Amino acid sequence: MNSKELADKVEAEERLKARGWIKELCLSCRGKGLLMNQYGELIKCPTCRGEGGEWNEATPTLGSELPKEISRCVDLIADYAAMRDEGLFAMNVTKQKVNVALDAIGRGDTVAMIAAYKALKECE
Repeated sequence: MNSKELADKVEAEERLKARGWIKELCLSCRGKGLLMNQYGELIKCPTCRGEGGEWNEATPTLGSELPKEISRCVDLIADYAAMRDEGLFAMNVTKQKVNVALDAIGRGDTVAMIAAYKALKECE
Protein backbone atom coordinates (compact mmCIF):
# COMPACT_ATOMS: atom_id res chain seq x y z
CA MET A 1 0.00 0.00 0.00
CA ASN A 2 1.53 3.30 -1.04
CA SER A 3 1.15 6.58 0.81
CA LYS A 4 -1.70 7.82 -1.42
CA GLU A 5 -3.77 4.68 -0.79
CA LEU A 6 -3.07 4.92 2.94
CA ALA A 7 -4.12 8.58 3.01
CA ASP A 8 -7.33 7.73 1.13
CA LYS A 9 -8.12 4.92 3.56
CA VAL A 10 -7.56 7.17 6.60
CA GLU A 11 -9.71 9.90 5.05
CA ALA A 12 -12.52 7.42 4.34
CA GLU A 13 -12.40 6.11 7.90
CA GLU A 14 -12.57 9.66 9.27
CA ARG A 15 -15.67 10.38 7.16
CA LEU A 16 -17.35 7.19 8.43
CA LYS A 17 -16.47 8.04 12.05
CA ALA A 18 -17.90 11.53 11.61
CA ARG A 19 -21.18 10.02 10.41
CA GLY A 20 -21.23 7.63 13.38
CA TRP A 21 -20.91 4.51 11.25
CA ILE A 22 -17.59 3.51 12.79
CA LYS A 23 -17.02 3.71 16.54
CA GLU A 24 -13.63 4.66 17.96
CA LEU A 25 -12.04 1.57 19.50
CA CYS A 26 -9.75 1.54 22.50
CA LEU A 27 -6.23 2.00 21.14
CA SER A 28 -4.64 -0.42 23.62
CA CYS A 29 -6.79 -3.53 23.26
CA ARG A 30 -8.49 -2.68 19.92
CA GLY A 31 -11.93 -3.11 21.47
CA LYS A 32 -11.39 -6.54 22.97
CA GLY A 33 -11.22 -5.39 26.61
CA LEU A 34 -8.35 -7.77 27.42
CA LEU A 35 -4.59 -7.60 27.12
CA MET A 36 -1.86 -10.14 27.73
CA ASN A 37 0.68 -9.15 30.38
CA GLN A 38 4.37 -10.05 30.38
CA TYR A 39 3.58 -13.40 32.07
CA GLY A 40 1.14 -14.50 29.38
CA GLU A 41 -1.94 -13.92 31.55
CA LEU A 42 -5.03 -12.18 30.23
CA ILE A 43 -5.85 -9.04 32.18
CA LYS A 44 -8.43 -6.26 31.84
CA CYS A 45 -7.28 -3.45 29.61
CA PRO A 46 -6.26 -0.54 31.89
CA THR A 47 -7.16 2.04 29.23
CA CYS A 48 -10.82 1.12 28.72
CA ARG A 49 -11.08 -0.65 32.10
CA GLY A 50 -11.92 -3.97 30.48
CA GLU A 51 -15.06 -2.62 28.84
CA GLY A 52 -13.65 -2.97 25.35
CA GLY A 53 -15.63 -1.52 22.50
CA GLU A 54 -15.61 2.22 22.29
CA TRP A 55 -12.92 4.44 23.74
CA ASN A 56 -14.09 5.70 27.09
CA GLU A 57 -13.72 9.48 27.13
CA ALA A 58 -14.04 9.43 30.92
CA THR A 59 -10.76 7.54 31.21
CA PRO A 60 -8.35 9.96 32.90
CA THR A 61 -5.08 10.57 31.11
CA LEU A 62 -1.99 12.54 32.03
CA GLY A 63 -2.87 15.03 29.30
CA SER A 64 -6.27 15.70 30.84
CA GLU A 65 -5.39 15.50 34.54
CA LEU A 66 -2.13 17.48 34.68
CA PRO A 67 -3.72 20.78 33.53
CA LYS A 68 -6.49 20.28 36.11
CA GLU A 69 -3.90 19.83 38.86
CA ILE A 70 -1.99 22.89 37.69
CA SER A 71 -5.20 24.93 37.78
CA ARG A 72 -6.03 23.63 41.26
CA CYS A 73 -2.57 24.56 42.53
CA VAL A 74 -2.75 28.04 40.99
CA ASP A 75 -5.95 28.53 43.01
CA LEU A 76 -4.06 27.31 46.09
CA ILE A 77 -1.35 29.89 45.45
CA ALA A 78 -3.99 32.62 45.53
CA ASP A 79 -5.29 31.25 48.83
CA TYR A 80 -1.77 31.16 50.29
CA ALA A 81 -1.15 34.75 49.12
CA ALA A 82 -4.28 35.86 50.99
CA MET A 83 -2.84 34.35 54.19
CA ARG A 84 0.15 36.72 53.98
CA ASP A 85 3.13 35.59 56.11
CA GLU A 86 1.62 32.28 57.21
CA GLY A 87 1.21 31.06 53.63
CA LEU A 88 4.42 32.49 52.17
CA PHE A 89 6.49 29.29 52.32
CA ALA A 90 3.68 27.08 50.99
CA MET A 91 2.99 29.61 48.23
CA ASN A 92 6.61 29.57 47.05
CA VAL A 93 6.83 25.76 47.15
CA THR A 94 3.59 25.43 45.17
CA LYS A 95 4.75 28.03 42.62
CA GLN A 96 7.94 26.04 42.11
CA LYS A 97 5.98 22.81 41.57
CA VAL A 98 3.68 24.52 39.05
CA ASN A 99 6.70 25.94 37.19
CA VAL A 100 8.31 22.49 37.04
CA ALA A 101 5.06 21.03 35.64
CA LEU A 102 4.76 23.76 33.00
CA ASP A 103 8.40 23.28 32.04
CA ALA A 104 7.86 19.52 31.64
CA ILE A 105 4.85 20.17 29.41
CA GLY A 106 6.85 22.65 27.35
CA ARG A 107 9.66 20.16 26.83
CA GLY A 108 7.28 17.26 26.14
CA ASP A 109 9.04 15.20 28.82
CA THR A 110 6.48 12.56 29.85
CA VAL A 111 8.53 11.21 32.76
CA ALA A 112 8.94 14.70 34.20
CA MET A 113 5.20 15.32 33.69
CA ILE A 114 4.37 12.21 35.72
CA ALA A 115 6.69 13.31 38.52
CA ALA A 116 5.25 16.83 38.43
CA TYR A 117 1.69 15.44 38.54
CA LYS A 118 2.53 13.40 41.63
CA ALA A 119 4.15 16.44 43.28
CA LEU A 120 1.12 18.62 42.50
CA LYS A 121 -1.25 16.02 43.94
CA GLU A 122 0.54 16.42 47.30
CA CYS A 123 -0.26 20.14 47.49
CA GLU A 124 -3.00 20.96 49.97
